[in-house]
Amino acid sequence: LEWLTELENILMSKNKKKT
Repeated sequence: LEWLTELENILMSKNKKKT
């Protein structure tokens, strides 16, 4: 599940930007 890692990374990035 390599795509999962990227997906989480994008999610984290979005969350950080939202903050």
